[in-house]
Amino acid sequence: MAQAAGIHIKNQLDPSYHGYLVGLDALEVQHAGDLMPHYRLVTKMVSRVDRKYVYHCEAFTSSNRSILACNLLLSSAD
Repeated sequence: MAQAAGIHIKNQLDPSYHGYLVGLDALEVQHAGDLMPHYRLVTKMVSRVDRKYVYHCEAFTSSNRSILACNLLLSSAD
């Protein structure tokens, strides 16, 4: 499976902050909880045009407020 170079992160509580998650594989978010608890993958789509995986993930506070969102585009090819 292709390895993602990174996921671009935009922290909704601090719009000026941008960062990356690294080392996530093409099928699941494995270590996102190391960055922030309650981090989860909420959808995964595969483009019919170029067969790329598109991920969208969000992190939530204990009160279920969304505080972080990210998107990932990576190829299913090696």
